[in-house]
Amino acid sequence: MYLLHSRQRQTVIFTGTGIVLAVLMLIGVLVGFGVVPVPFFDDFASEPKVAQDGDVPCPYGDEKPVNPANIEVTILNASDTGGLAKDVAGELESTFGTQIKSYGNASEGSYDGTARITAGPAGVNAAYTIALMIPESEVFMDVRQTNDVTVTLGFSYKALATKETFENLAKQKLSPRQGCLPVSLN
Repeated sequence: MYLLHSRQRQTVIFTGTGIVLAVLMLIGVLVGFGVVPVPFFDDFASEPKVAQDGDVPCPYGDEKPVNPANIEVTILNASDTGGLAKDVAGELESTFGTQIKSYGNASEGSYDGTARITAGPAGVNAAYTIALMIPESEVFMDVRQTNDVTVTLGFSYKALATKETFENLAKQKLSPRQGCLPVSLN
């Protein structure tokens, strides 16, 4: 009788231990594949994500617009409107005092949007400042190490903002675009 009772108790203990181990293994697999989030220690292995080439960067620092006279811009025409880059370059220079580095046709083909503004990490705030001048434009980051900006004009481009509109917008902080990532200046 004692032997029978002892075996039953061992069976219950081993079965219970096996079930607990199976559940823990299942939870471990689900956490490992990311199905179940870990409620603790989830930040130790992840570094903060920063903007890379092709990402939408966030403005940085004091997030104030850059003086347009301190921005060097290359204007590229990616639409079928002849002379568009030259015309916009002239308007940016005469209306806002922007420094035009060069202008011409885009070599990478056409662009359907209004304007694609690209800059390296050091030129992100300058790119956002130019975006205030070109309504409905997009801002992206590339790998250049300089603070100049490239504007690629597309088929949807209509006109620059008025100087008055720009001056009103420039009194505020630069507004980050949806889904932007912080910029690392290192």
